[in-house]
Amino acid sequence: MDKEEKLSDLTPAQKARQAGQTLLYDTCKHLTTLNTGSIVVLATFLEKFFPKPKDREWDFLVAVVFSAFITSMVSSVATMLALSRNIFYLRDATETGTRTGAVSVCISVAAFIAGIVALIVFVLKNYY
Repeated sequence: MDKEEKLSDLTPAQKARQAGQTLLYDTCKHLTTLNTGSIVVLATFLEKFFPKPKDREWDFLVAVVFSAFITSMVSSVATMLALSRNIFYLRDATETGTRTGAVSVCISVAAFIAGIVALIVFVLKNYY
């Protein structure tokens, strides 16, 4: 059976699940882009405004921001790999796979938000 025949055999629920997985994949892709951009902005910010570490207060927040963005990025990439495999092989997500994907996306979003909040606190503390 070729791929076209497999696609036509899918039920509406399976097609809806695949459309949802595609949207989730795109969300993870955007999160990865935002994380990468945020890391670049932070590095530029530190280089231009605080070239000497002694000029900064609450340096531990820089480590928190980097860790949060990297955690979010890794989690997003892991989700994207799992989703692309499901979509490529036209598989239904199993109960375990669905839970794993949901947890991974929640971790990614939570880490991204934590990174943004830590970055804002760091900027406010050092700017004023």
